[in-house]
Amino acid sequence: MKNFKVLLVLFSFVSILNVSCSKDDDDNTDLVKDLRDNVVGTYNYHTEMFIISDSGIYQVPDSNIDGTMIIKKNESNSSSIDFFEGGKLEFQGTKIEEASNGLAFDIPNQEMIDKEDGSIINIEAYPSWDLGGTKYTGIYKTDEKKILISFKVIYSDSDVSEELFVTYEATKQ
Repeated sequence: MKNFKVLLVLFSFVSILNVSCSKDDDDNTDLVKDLRDNVVGTYNYHTEMFIISDSGIYQVPDSNIDGTMIIKKNESNSSSIDFFEGGKLEFQGTKIEEASNGLAFDIPNQEMIDKEDGSIINIEAYPSWDLGGTKYTGIYKTDEKKILISFKVIYSDSDVSEELFVTYEATKQ
């Protein structure tokens, strides 16, 4: 009888442990992973600009720009990221979608003011990257720690108006 009581207490103890572990496991599966955690950080980037015309796309001479940008989570929108350079917000990425090798996002149409001359620059989405049959403006490749972005820039001031195609390739530091 004594062995039966010890066995019953041991069985009860194991059952309690099993229930406790199951509950902990269930709680962990309910945690939502923030995809933006994968992409936030400091990046070295290289930009190229192209002229879009009826006869084709041509690289703008001397348009290659290298620099450093910081990507942060947007504080007011949980599905957006912000791209900063020199402490100034340059543009935003939205509609973040998970992919098997990273994530995809869009650069929505937005307006900026040129740092040098104060003219208006309009950024328009130019979806170039495919994810499951849907085109996106940007992707993050986890294995390469690299961001690829494409968009159109419409630059206009009182004298001239230009439409450029811009590509960013940024590697995480």
